[in-house]
Amino acid sequence: MKKALVGLTAVALLAGCGSGAAKGETAADGVKQGNGVTDSEIRVALLNDFSGPIAALGNAAAVGAEVYFDTVNAAGGICGRKVVAVREDTKYDPKVTVQAYRAVSDDVVAITQLLGAASINAIKADIARDNVMTLPATQTGSMMTLEDIFLFLPPYQIENINGIVWAAQNVPASGAKLKLGVVNPADAYGEEFHAAARYAVASLPNVELVASVTYTNTDEDFTAQVNKLRNAGAEAVFLNTTPKQTAGLVGQAAQFGYEPTWIGQGGTWAASLAKPLGGLTERYRVVNSVAALGEDTPGVKKLEEALAKYAADETPDNMMVTGWVTGAVTGAALEKACANKDLTPEGVVAAMENLEVDLEGVGPKLNMGDGQSPVSRESRVNRIDPKTGGLTPITDWAASQPATTWSLGK
Repeated sequence: MKKALVGLTAVALLAGCGSGAAKGETAADGVKQGNGVTDSEIRVALLNDFSGPIAALGNAAAVGAEVYFDTVNAAGGICGRKVVAVREDTKYDPKVTVQAYRAVSDDVVAITQLLGAASINAIKADIARDNVMTLPATQTGSMMTLEDIFLFLPPYQIENINGIVWAAQNVPASGAKLKLGVVNPADAYGEEFHAAARYAVASLPNVELVASVTYTNTDEDFTAQVNKLRNAGAEAVFLNTTPKQTAGLVGQAAQFGYEPTWIGQGGTWAASLAKPLGGLTERYRVVNSVAALGEDTPGVKKLEEALAKYAADETPDNMMVTGWVTGAVTGAALEKACANKDLTPEGVVAAMENLEVDLEGVGPKLNMGDGQSPVSRESRVNRIDPKTGGLTPITDWAASQPATTWSLGK
């Protein structure tokens, strides 16, 4: 279990905390209450980009969680209390994220979504200090090392590895080896992804890593990156991008007549890209760790029913599935904390240890373990519907051999 901070001051213990009772106060039902918890409500935060460069992802993920809580509340809530999701816009900007966190930190018991690695780094010390359970809306593996931040899906590194292994088996090569290119952010997380690609390629005698290019969040012109990939002869390109860079890279490459097989981890794609990219989606594959809308599983059907009932005006997007998972994990943690009679931030953190979550086919069953190991190593490869942007799986859930042996730092 990730070590919980102790030694809170007497002032913090006795101060009133937003809409919740004072920390340590016990409600009539015997449940210890804290920030964001009253006899009638449990408040959780969605700290997402709602108006910035990846707002398409942030909004869709938030909707997925919100309709999950709508469904729970319609069935009586959790611990006899209504779950209220509080949105705060981070604009995908670390400085704005700090302000967004300060706006809600005294008024929520947990953070159901915190979008973006840079935003997480901006407030990770605050999260540890306040001992608040946080689900990162990113799958960057190093999140597993952070205090009170719980990676709830396989790390992006595992999606990288499984995707590269798929390419080795399915993308035609012009020579003895498939020429692979990778695109990563120009930061420490990009180094993590590049290390994962090297780890995968080291076990694949028929793949050669010929080009590694980087980008920044402010890049608008991708000519240099595309030219480097094309000049290296990359026949398959793995993307660790946001939808903004995905559109720029794939569109720019098409203008140059460069048409590799594009493969991206789950966060690279948003359904809103289908219209601008059109037929270019035929050469794009998405590796993700959750089911797709439209699949015949109990969990996906519940999500679709909830979307139809509570968010009928929203355009379907597979990030809603990921959002539903964050709702399910948060809900399971709150239920366990309630059973433990401790709905304080510390109580919710404690509830995460070895928490089991049955996603009913939305993804593999999860066991949160100690918070420092992958909850799963399986993922799937999907094709894209060029009309709707929806995903259709072309593989079963599977963990490639190198994915089963990968660990952080390899």
